[in-house]
Amino acid sequence: MALSTMQKANLDAAETKVLGKVKKQTVNLDGVTVTRITYDVGARWSKDVKAHVGTDSCMLPHVAIVLSGVFRVQMDDGAVEDFGKNDIMMLPSGHDAWVIGDEPCVFVEFSHGCNYYTAESRIKELIAVGAAVTANCQSCLEVRVGKARECGAGIEEISSAIEAGKAVRCGAAAKFDSFASNLTNGAPSVTSAADCGCR
Repeated sequence: MALSTMQKANLDAAETKVLGKVKKQTVNLDGVTVTRITYDVGARWSKDVKAHVGTDSCMLPHVAIVLSGVFRVQMDDGAVEDFGKNDIMMLPSGHDAWVIGDEPCVFVEFSHGCNYYTAESRIKELIAVGAAVTANCQSCLEVRVGKARECGAGIEEISSAIEAGKAVRCGAAAKFDSFASNLTNGAPSVTSAADCGCR
């Protein structure tokens, strides 16, 4: 859907997130997340970031422009490519990356361009947003909303997923409350007691 007004954000004003020798500054517009990433000299994804995300390689796709430095990317299948100033990177998930030379590498990535890879991921994250609401898990919801934004989901999509989760939670709670009330009228059947897997 076309925007009715212009939007503006400034990366210099964004909060800086530091992971070892890697720094990230992110701004959010409607449906687009823009991140400036700086890999200092000696920085490597598998050394500085891996422990924070818990995967063997970076599973996020990237569409970015390199502003300075040289960035070497190695895919899980062994393919290697170097990206320098003004190169456009379009990377699928499953890779490691590190700085080449004695100059930090700075690049800016756009989540909307990642839709080439992440249309399916966006849908999965929106489903996860709804599931987090249904489970009443605040920390899960915060993480899943962030992931959905990274995959290009807009505010309206995320809001719809949250409302869907609320509706499911409300219906399930009402049904369970009715079941619990009926227990006072007699013991549960063997089938219903065993179906939940508690025993």
